[in-house]
Amino acid sequence: MAVSPVTTPLSWPISICRTGWMYAHDGETLMLWSVSIDVEQPDLRVGDKPPLLLQPIPPGEWFQRVAATRYTNAALAGRLTADALSQGAMLLCAVDNRALSIGFDIELTMDRPDASVWRQPDNRYTRATIGLVDTARSTVAHCANQADAVRALVEHAAVRFEYAHPKQRFNDATAEMPLVCGTAQGSCVDMHGYIMAMAKAVGLKAQYLAGYWVHPEKSQTHDMHCWLMFEADGDIVYWDLAHHLKWRVPELAPALNPAGGRRVLMSHGRGLVFHTPYGCVEVSHFSEPLWIMPDGSIVEPQITVRIDGPHMN
Repeated sequence: MAVSPVTTPLSWPISICRTGWMYAHDGETLMLWSVSIDVEQPDLRVGDKPPLLLQPIPPGEWFQRVAATRYTNAALAGRLTADALSQGAMLLCAVDNRALSIGFDIELTMDRPDASVWRQPDNRYTRATIGLVDTARSTVAHCANQADAVRALVEHAAVRFEYAHPKQRFNDATAEMPLVCGTAQGSCVDMHGYIMAMAKAVGLKAQYLAGYWVHPEKSQTHDMHCWLMFEADGDIVYWDLAHHLKWRVPELAPALNPAGGRRVLMSHGRGLVFHTPYGCVEVSHFSEPLWIMPDGSIVEPQITVRIDGPHMN
């Protein structure tokens, strides 16, 4: 099924009719929408201690601001910040055995990100192999500017990935992001992580963004999505190669929503590390909440995410 492409301008202000995400003018917030996340509780119990839900706190500096936070059938047990990043998280515990519900009211603004959000932890998700570093350098060697360099990296990945959700990822059990020789099957996580590692290798400002995307004809989803943000020649540029490949959007171009729909940001960064009461937890990509069990194990819950809006604020 092909989704009609939506063209996104690269200059401000950004329009809701073009991005599907925000409309802001002269720094004034004009749009508000609500995100609700229903979370099933795990059947497994380990000892007398309750499991804790690790829930990302949507960043407040990526052209969005959290106006209100609410949760049902849950109590706040603490707040955490990821190592080497500014990404925050809540720890929640269930009041009873019913499903939890977490909600955020998101204001969409023109606020530009603080410089700290470009930090990249050095880990297996962001560190490129020598082969990938050399390929990234040769790919951008003759580019006239940063925007062209970003496009060249995306085009490189576009011919090396087929959109799919393979049981085994091309970089499983590797200590660094490897070079794809030939083609590989991969999801948004795979191809966008690959591009980000290449961008980091050549000194481009890039960040991996994770959250939720809702199809233009739907109001809910059960899965995460990720995309990329760059600072190129002083401008903020979004790319979502996965949606070009998945939804067969023919013209490869920078856009926040190349296939239309709506999205909301939950976190930034790869390989986030949180120190919880039950031990250290590393999260590859962090949009969906995770149950942290008393023995330190992680349980991925069934979730339903609904996006209501946007509405004039």
